[in-house]
Amino acid sequence: MTLPNERTRSVIRTHKFLARLATPYGDGIKKIPAEVRQEARRLLRHYPSWFDLAHAAITFDAETARLEGRE
Repeated sequence: MTLPNERTRSVIRTHKFLARLATPYGDGIKKIPAEVRQEARRLLRHYPSWFDLAHAAITFDAETARLEGRE
């Protein structure tokens, strides 16, 4: 079973990996075809950032509290 913090960590690491792929001369990743870099940039455009994940967590906690009557 995957824990929420493991899932979050995986999303963050994937974002970092895509960012490295999208960078022409990034962190030791060389000779990546231009098509792969372009696709990484396209995917990053809609990929959740750390801010998005934090906002979702806060919103989820607030909504859960409201539904449980713990406001």
